[in-house]
Amino acid sequence: MAGPSEHGRAGDWAIRSRLEPIKRVARLIKYYWDGVINAATTNVTNARSEGINSKIQWIKRMACGYRNRQRFHNAIYFHLGALDLYPDSLNSTHTKA
Repeated sequence: MAGPSEHGRAGDWAIRSRLEPIKRVARLIKYYWDGVINAATTNVTNARSEGINSKIQWIKRMACGYRNRQRFHNAIYFHLGALDLYPDSLNSTHTKA
């Protein structure tokens, strides 16, 4: 993995600059360098967690509030839990008499 000192002479020049905005950007790049390299090489994103969070926020908006946290959790499980509402085991236990 490339370290922060390996991002080249441009980074060294920026840190020695007399312009504070340039120095600030150079320090940010130096601080986050490993994360930038990881993001560029692994193609890992947080898109899935952002999508789930978006759905949870939608559930919260549609309800206009919940009586308590447990009901909110139940709504999340109901909508996002991929539950089978009509499992085969229930159909076999209920017969017509």
